[in-house]
This record gives sequence, structure tokens and C-alpha cells, in this order.
Amino acid sequence: MGHLLLRCDATPEIGAGHLMRCASLAAAARDAGWTVALAGRFDGEFARGVVAGLGVDVVDVEAAIGPADDDMALLQDAASGGSGEVGRVGNAPGEAASGGSGAPGRRTADETVADPGPLAVLAAETGATLVHLDGYSLPDNAWEQLRASGATVSNMEDGAFGRRRADIAIDPTLGAEDEPRCDDGTPMALRGVAYAPLRAEIRAARQARMDRLASQRNGLRVVVPGGADAAGAARLQERGDRLAAGALANRQAGPDRGDPRPAPDGLCVVVPGGTDAAGAAGLLGRLCVETGLFGEVVVVAPRSSWAELPAGVTAREPFAELPQLLAKADFAVAAAGTSVIELACIGTPFALVAVADNQLAGYRRAVAAELGHGLGTLDELRRDPAAATRLRQLVLDGPPTPRVEIDGLGAQRVVANWQEALDARTRQHPAPARPSPVHAAALSVWPRDRPRTMPSPPPCHAAALPDTSARTSTTSQSQAAVPLIARLATDDDSLLILRWRNDPVTRAVSRNHDPVPWADHQPWFHKAIRDDARAVYIVELGGQPVGTVRFDQETATLWEVSINLAPEARGRGLGKAVLAAAEQAFAPTHHGVSLKATVLGGNAASAGLFEGSGYRPAAPR
Repeated sequence: MGHLLLRCDATPEIGAGHLMRCASLAAAARDAGWTVALAGRFDGEFARGVVAGLGVDVVDVEAAIGPADDDMALLQDAASGGSGEVGRVGNAPGEAASGGSGAPGRRTADETVADPGPLAVLAAETGATLVHLDGYSLPDNAWEQLRASGATVSNMEDGAFGRRRADIAIDPTLGAEDEPRCDDGTPMALRGVAYAPLRAEIRAARQARMDRLASQRNGLRVVVPGGADAAGAARLQERGDRLAAGALANRQAGPDRGDPRPAPDGLCVVVPGGTDAAGAAGLLGRLCVETGLFGEVVVVAPRSSWAELPAGVTAREPFAELPQLLAKADFAVAAAGTSVIELACIGTPFALVAVADNQLAGYRRAVAAELGHGLGTLDELRRDPAAATRLRQLVLDGPPTPRVEIDGLGAQRVVANWQEALDARTRQHPAPARPSPVHAAALSVWPRDRPRTMPSPPPCHAAALPDTSARTSTTSQSQAAVPLIARLATDDDSLLILRWRNDPVTRAVSRNHDPVPWADHQPWFHKAIRDDARAVYIVELGGQPVGTVRFDQETATLWEVSINLAPEARGRGLGKAVLAAAEQAFAPTHHGVSLKATVLGGNAASAGLFEGSGYRPAAPR
């Protein structure tokens, strides 16, 4: 598992569709054991309510969404990062598990490092193992930015809309798996409605509808996804329950009646899209009134659209409990956006309108798959004098037989593939290194309730660091050797180490639980790797960084060692081998020195790692 950062926005201008998909993924990831954070700008009562309901850390982005190729100024105030690596006590402000020994390969102190992109800083400051992007206006070079931090990149696209290079691409549009996709270097593509992330509320509504149909207690209603306040929704639900008896009696009058029309006081709810940017509310509301099938028409749209509504229509703003109402509906009319998949999952018959260009492909595929009836584009409806008559006939004809089953488990499939992608980065791992009997350095356990003074190991627990030049680490899963290679860290590793140390698991077992921002970490790290009293190594497996080991000089013959595994490399038995690889690189230039490791009390995993590597416990003073 890892730490997931979801990057999206929800504003009155762009709607909440990107946020709703991310909310579904957040819930699925948490259920699978991930920790989750959300970064973006969330304006409006509905969006803020969705975010608050997620119960995850939220990073505010204080800027409007710019064009796709902007400089992402909206990320300038992104989250700050963390400090503390496993086994390390007394870090300097902003430092990571780093250091310097004066070995060849170091940069000079006056060298400068180019500023990374804001997304890379965001990933490092939040400790993200995987960053998921969902938005049409996020930068096209997001992958190039994020690779500097080492985070895995997932990107949501809707056909050509929002498409950009990533490690994992997700296109949940209907029929996407049958369409060619350009080769942009993305190695994994999850395509089709099987990967559409739907909220738990949608799945609950699906089950409720199935139960209701099975017991023949569902009354005929016409609903379009959208919302109202909770009190209004409750009132509509009560009214629907009263209508159910009359509508059911109408349908049970006999198999030859052939008249499935709703009761005269039936209910129609219309939602023309989250923001109604195309101004469809007034037209769709009028068409539903003109069918003559409904005693009440409720339009769910932003307040700015209400002026165009015809007389007799009830206007309401969006509300979160809409799926419950959809579960009781027999028909729906909707804009051909994310509502298509939600309605198809719930099983509510519906008619569609393509109100925007980015909905055309999804509209055509939904109609071709007979998920719902097609009313055409918004422009076509405006020019069609018989539109209301056509809508009436569609209601009376009943639903088509869908050719696609949507089970609502797309978010769970996406998260499973995220985990597979992370696992693949370190799938070939070496056998644990066996410690040498003469390698008996000291392990100091530092209780949390003691003063922050480093205990010195007794002389009998300090042994010379052996020559480890013959020690190698090889894979236990392949005939070919896959060695772990330790190299000195450079400025290019600054974001990577900051991301690892800001990971929530690392911070939880560190003395300093607070994150540290890039602005504090970068200058410290730039200086630290040029310090002869420190040496920090990046350990790689097959070219993939899997951990960092740091050595800090205390005396001429005593150095303290600390280790932090990459979050994506945990749980694979790599700890001992990573430590051994770093010791092997450190030993040739540090003959005759002893090592000690300091572990916070209660951190059994770190203590076990060092003891298993030949370090002997030393009682604190």
C-alpha cells in the first residue's frame, strides 16, 4: 500500500464531476489500506460538503484553473512536507536521510539546481507514492514534473479530453477499450466502463432498486440526476411513496392493458448538468412539462439557471442524496455526462441529451449500447418543435435492453491496478543479506518518554566495520542476479528523499511527525550532501530507487546509521539487503569505524531490521 494524492478541482465554472470520481477512488483506496490526501480548489457548498465527507487530508489550491500549458500557479500554496526517517533521531530542519563523506561524485557548494515543477514539489511535500490527476486544464507535462519526485502517475481521461502521458491512464468512457489510443509512452491503460469510479451511494442505490423491483413496490417516476436540499429530497421521496400505489395498480390492471403511462400526478426531475454551462435547464424543464405525463416537474440546477425555467416548475440546487431518489425512479432524463454511468449502474431507464462537445462520444456510445434513449444534442432539441412529443413517446415505450452491465466496482479495479503497478517496480527483489558474525555494531533504542539525548553505546558493543566488498545481494525470484547498488545521493535526489520522508508511515515512526516543506528541505539538503561528516546513499534495484541509507559522524571512529525504504518497496523483505548494500559502499572509504543505529521505542520493525543485520542492543543511559 502507499500514500495516494488525488489532484482535481471543483468550481461552479467546471462542475464537480472530476471531484466525484476522485471521491470514489479515495474511498476505494482507503478500503484497500492506502492513506489518502486530496489537493485542489473546491468552491461551492456542494463541493465543500463532498470534500468534508471524505475524511482525508485536504490541500487547498488558491488559484483559478488556467490553460493546459500554464505554469500551474495554482500549486504555489500546496501542502508542506515532512521530516524524519526510520531509525533517525535529531534531524535538522528540513533534512532527509542524507549526508556526505567527501567521496568522489559530489557537487561543489556553489552549484545550483533548477527549480522543479510545482506538481513535483506537491508530491514530495505530501509524501505521495502515487499521484492521480483528473482535470482537463492540468499541465500536459505533469508526468515529466512528477517523475522528478519518483511518484507513480495516474491520469484520468475522457477520450481525448484530459489526455496526457502517465504511468497509468484511465479512460472510463463507454466503448473506450474498442478505440485506438495514441502511443504517448503510457505503459498501462485501463479503458472502458469497467473502470468507471462510482460512489458507494450509487452501488447502494442499485441494490435498493433491485430490492424494490423484486418486491414490486417501485412506483413509476421520471427523474434526471441532480439535487436538492436534503429536506426537499425527503419530501419528494414521501410524495413518491404515495404515488407508488397508484402507479403499481395501473400497471397491474392486466397484461393486455398496454398502457404503462405514469399516474396523472407523476414526478419528473430534470438535471441538465452540474454547472448547466450550456443553459439547458429551461428547455428540458419545458419539454418535461409539455409531455403532459407529470403532475410535478423538479429541475435540479444551479440557482443561476432558474430564471429560464417555465412556470409550474420547482427549482432546486444539487444535493448529495440524489442516488436514493434515483433508486425509486422508473425513468430519467439527463445530460450525457457522468450521470450516464450512474444511471446505468442503478438500473433507472433514462433519456439522454448531449449538452456539450465532450459529451458527444459518450452520448453516441450510450445510445448504441442501448443504455438509454437518445434525445439528440441540445441544439437539435432547440430546433425540434416535436421534441416534447418524442420525449413523451420514449417514456411510454419503456426502457431499451442494455447491452452493457455496469456493476459499480470500477474504483476498486483501478486501485487494484495501482497496487499492481507499484508492485511491479520492485517485484524482483534480492534475498535478505546474512550478517557477518564479526559485524557487531550497536543498536540503541531511544524511548519516547526519555529526554532527547543520544545514548552512547558501551565500548564492548562497538566493533570495527568489516570489509564487505565480497557481499552481494541477488534476486530470489529469478535465475539472473539483480544486484542492489548503492550510490551517493546528489541534488537530483532531493525531491525523492523528501517524498520518502514525508510519507505518513515514515513520519508516524519518526521523532518529528510534522511535514517539512520543500523551501526548508532543499537548501538544507544542498548543503548536507557536501558535508564530509555525512554520507547518504540511494540504493537501487534494477535502476529503481528502493531506499536511502544515511551515515552521520559522531566521533572519529563512530558513525550513526539510519535507513528509510521507499514506500513502494516496503513489505518485500528488502530492508536488510538495502542496509547491506549501503554498508558495502560506505566501508571502502571508512576503514576502522564503528556504527550505531538509534531507534525510537516501540518501532519494533526497525529494531528487528538492525538486530537481524548484526547490530546488538545497547541499553540507553
